[in-house]
Amino acid sequence: MTWLLAALGGGVGALLRFVLSGVEARVFAGRERPNDARGTLISNLVACFVVGLAIGGLAAPDAEAWRALMIVGFCGGLSTYSSFALELWDMIGERRWARVVGISALNIVCGTLLLWAGYALIA
Repeated sequence: MTWLLAALGGGVGALLRFVLSGVEARVFAGRERPNDARGTLISNLVACFVVGLAIGGLAAPDAEAWRALMIVGFCGGLSTYSSFALELWDMIGERRWARVVGISALNIVCGTLLLWAGYALIA
């Protein structure tokens, strides 16, 4: 049953990532280059915050099913390292070094801070 919860959460997370990327593309249409990694950044940061909330609120040993649903499933489907890496690859090919460093730092530093903030909010 736990695997089914992980699959359900993953589907919902992936769908939300798809929607967030579409909204981001419409908001920034015509203003900057396409595929500028903002949609992936937003998805990754939201997932980090939700993981923080989940580890803060789902620490009990009997919460395994909820952790599978929220952390492995939902946050796993919402966040995406492979898209992040592909977007970096494209920016490196275009020699957009400042953007490569900036997006990398935002994903790593802000993601970690948001995970901590989510945890601190619940724990």
